[in-house]
Amino acid sequence: MSLIEPHGGKLIDREARGAERESLLYASAAMPELTLNAREEADLELIAHGALSPLEGFMGEAEYVLVRDQMRLADGLVWTIPVTLSATEEERSKLKIGDDVALRSGDGRLLALLHLAEIFKYDKQLEAERVYLTTDEKHPGVKALYEQGDYLLGGQVSVVEHSRRHEFAPYRYSPRELRALFAEKGWRSVVGRDHAGVGNYYGTYDAQLIFGHFEPGELKIAPMFFDNTFFCRKCDGMASLKTCPHEESHHVSLSGTRVREMLSRGEIPPVEFTRPEVAQVLIEGLSRLSAAA
Repeated sequence: MSLIEPHGGKLIDREARGAERESLLYASAAMPELTLNAREEADLELIAHGALSPLEGFMGEAEYVLVRDQMRLADGLVWTIPVTLSATEEERSKLKIGDDVALRSGDGRLLALLHLAEIFKYDKQLEAERVYLTTDEKHPGVKALYEQGDYLLGGQVSVVEHSRRHEFAPYRYSPRELRALFAEKGWRSVVGRDHAGVGNYYGTYDAQLIFGHFEPGELKIAPMFFDNTFFCRKCDGMASLKTCPHEESHHVSLSGTRVREMLSRGEIPPVEFTRPEVAQVLIEGLSRLSAAA
């Protein structure tokens, strides 16, 4: 069985090893440096392992603008959200194009070197409008965007150490490891789901409709579209708007957010949604977590 090729045709690996890594570690002591926040650390790790292939670093201005405005990389490859590294005015003043910049974690560990190729200003509000489709700072993506520095730094990265955040260590696989696992198991189909909900900023099916911007086959995956499902008291079973002819008053439908809110208050959701015994176990677990916090 052969797997589809990585996005862009090549699985990127930006991890420095052996003599190269030792040389970078030694040289880093004399370099200007930046401290990354948790989000930037996560992006760095994804770049290093190839999870953001074909990116080899943080986007420069031309690619940033194309992604923001056209959802494309410079070679036309589909890409919908900019992957950037920001800097404040004070941080920018210490940098010049051509520098190697030491990228450090919040606790001071050297994570990577940025081979700085570009420094440019950008319009945060315009990015929010075109990428997140809202300028409301209550949106978590917009909030993070507004809080970051006013300059963006573009360039390749060389990673020398991985993040130490391993909350789900048994399930942390690099793309290369996952591809090997899929081949080993002989899996012909692998299915990940849409993004989690973010307030009321998007329509119910926006995560499906976005595929209409791209030509069939461009992503080399087959999107599987499903309607929301619910329990219909008249049908006496699970249904969707395609299969159920009854009025909405007969439907029992709860979002994951709504269920979590109910459970955190000790409320048991309707029996059509979950068994009371299961709900009680979840309520008790949430209560213990709350007490521990």
